[in-house]
Amino acid sequence: MALKMLITGASSGMGLALYRHYAGLPDSIVVGVSRNGPDVRLDLSRAGAVRQLRNACDLQGLPVRSYDVAILNAGRMVLPEQLEDCADIFALNFRFNHFFLSALCEEEGGWSDVIRDGGVVILNASSAGVVGHGEAPFYAAMKAALINLSRSYAKLLAGRGIRVNCFSPGYTITDLVAGEFPEELLDRVPLRRRARPEEMIPVVEALISCEYITGQNIVVDGGYSL
Repeated sequence: MALKMLITGASSGMGLALYRHYAGLPDSIVVGVSRNGPDVRLDLSRAGAVRQLRNACDLQGLPVRSYDVAILNAGRMVLPEQLEDCADIFALNFRFNHFFLSALCEEEGGWSDVIRDGGVVILNASSAGVVGHGEAPFYAAMKAALINLSRSYAKLLAGRGIRVNCFSPGYTITDLVAGEFPEELLDRVPLRRRARPEEMIPVVEALISCEYITGQNIVVDGGYSL
């Protein structure tokens, strides 16, 4: 099935895995956005990034309206010692997603036509947003807020047939969690391993293809949240 898709945070990790998969499908149009591209380079933590994204796409001759799917994947892990950067991290992990979804509710102009009626918006949350995270409470709180945000906008956008859902990965092999993985953390995961980024693809596929799922959060964490 050909898709017209926008993916944020598409330069690494889960976003890159999703970008490569969907860009490889016949006739699909996929636009990847992050500070490092691959198609549009933009710091999504900046104020006004939603409006700037439309302008950046337009300048590069990329689609700016009628996407079938938007995957709002961009985000950063934050540990307690990084809290001095919390404003920028909050802007990337939460504020951009909120303003993107809010703009879809506008009656005309702006970004209201970026996702077609009947389209899908999928947010990348985290299992930390479901069960909490003692080593990263600020991060867990932001991810919990994303899950609630998706539920609220699922209600607001249902009149246009736009579905809004989340998927919540657990420990995953990405640049956000680099190096050797502590054995004591694996002890908390019943399946005894981290997820591979490409294991998010079938979950996203289900959220795209099932037209009767909205306002839901699918946890993909190897049993960590049990």
